[in-house]
Parts: sequence; structure tokens; C-alpha cells
Amino acid sequence: MREASAEQGLVILVEPLEQSGAREVVRRFFVAVQSESTAELEAVLSSEAVLHAGPGATTQPAVKVWASRFERLDYQELDARRVFREHELELYEPRELAAMTPPRHFVLAPRGSELLAVAHVHEPRVVGAPRRFGARIEFVVERTPEGYRIREVFEDFSLK
Repeated sequence: MREASAEQGLVILVEPLEQSGAREVVRRFFVAVQSESTAELEAVLSSEAVLHAGPGATTQPAVKVWASRFERLDYQELDARRVFREHELELYEPRELAAMTPPRHFVLAPRGSELLAVAHVHEPRVVGAPRRFGARIEFVVERTPEGYRIREVFEDFSLK
């Protein structure tokens, strides 16, 4: 939040966006992945949700990408609470991102009343086992009449 002095005349206060719903939808996303449930994913993703998978990758429907990952990788053995630590989730409003000094680089950019959620993934490393996540996942979370939904996902990850 920025400060302004009364010497500037009029000071406009902006109420911060409510963030608990955004935290909850990201938590439910990781539970859905751990359950390998496309139905649970569809409940937290907007109907047009897309996933960006890093440089050179094409943007694809998020549910389709995760369904493919569920076929090739085992997520059920993971503990969603250890992979995603809710207390480490970073949430940013568009105006907060614009005011950051020095600026931080994120791939996704929320608009209006959307939030950017940044989750740092803590995947246990098992020798010889494939990785199942990128190190960080960005989400654009929007408020809808049905509650918060994830509109866009960025994860620098590819199935090999």
C-alpha cells in the first residue's frame, strides 16, 4: 500500500481486495492435482482457463494439459500440503505489481480486480523419478458469481 501526505490535497484510499477466496482456490487446485481429479480441477478453473508452459510452448486449455499429466505421472502419492505451503503463497493486486521497486518479473499479469497468486512448489526429489511440477506456478485468480476461479496458469514445465 502506498502512502500519501495531506499536503497533496486529496488522498484517495483504496480498499484492498479480499484474498482468502483466492488462497482457498489455489489450495483446492493442489488438492485436485494430488487427487488426479479433472472434475475437481474444473471446479476451480474458469471454463476458458489456459496454461502457459514456458518459452516456446503453446498455450493450451488447462484441464486438457492436467488430464494428460495425470495419465503419465503419479500425483496421488504426493502430499498436497507439503508440495504447496499455503503460508508461502504470494498474492498481488495489479496496483501492487505496478508499484514494486525494484520491479519483479512475473509472466502473468492480473487485470482490474483479479489477483496474481504465486506458489513455490516443494516437490520431494526422488532419484530416478521424473519431476511433476515446475519450481513455481503463477495463477491469475478472478472473482466470478460462483466464487473465485483460476483464469490463467503459468508453469515452466514440460512432459518429457
